[in-house]
Amino acid sequence: MKANPKGESDAEKIARLEGWVRDLQSGMYINCVYCGHRYGPEDKVPSSMADMLKRHVAQCPEHPMAKCVKALEAASHGLRSYQFGNAAPALAGEMADHIDALLKEIAA
Repeated sequence: MKANPKGESDAEKIARLEGWVRDLQSGMYINCVYCGHRYGPEDKVPSSMADMLKRHVAQCPEHPMAKCVKALEAASHGLRSYQFGNAAPALAGEMADHIDALLKEIAA
């Protein structure tokens, strides 16, 4: 097996993943496929589990979509700067380079 970024033993990883499979098959829980965070019927949040998962994905430290959200926020701020008359060619180049690198990372 590959090195485990969570620092767990192979047996612990297998047990965690088996629990995850049971949760998924039960239809009562949803899990982030990148970090394993679990949402289920005991959550006291008045929204659908899909909405909870979308919010989680946007800030999950292991999910590539969180990087996209951060890059889009930065790009939006840069565009607002232009909208209000601030010329910042260096910022535009930096933002484009960051987004290009992110797209390359996600496509890999």
